[in-house]
Amino acid sequence: MVILELMLDGKAVRTVSVTQGERVRLQVRTLQPTELHLHGYNLIARAGPVEPAVFIFVARHSGRFPIESHGTKDLLGRHEAALAYVEVRPE
Repeated sequence: MVILELMLDGKAVRTVSVTQGERVRLQVRTLQPTELHLHGYNLIARAGPVEPAVFIFVARHSGRFPIESHGTKDLLGRHEAALAYVEVRPE
């Protein structure tokens, strides 16, 4: 199992890479409590500065999948913003 940890501060969009077929445990913390959605794998979890969102999945699908914050506005007034990406590279 690949274990990854991210701290998202909203300033820089981060990207993590895994290999297709790997089992992944991704822990994500944010400065403010928010709901995060890992698109492509349809996983949703709450994150904050103390309790991380935890996404556990098998990287079956190759591609680049955004982790978005739902319910908060970015500087352009959008309610969904990509904070990070998970890249799943073919074996």
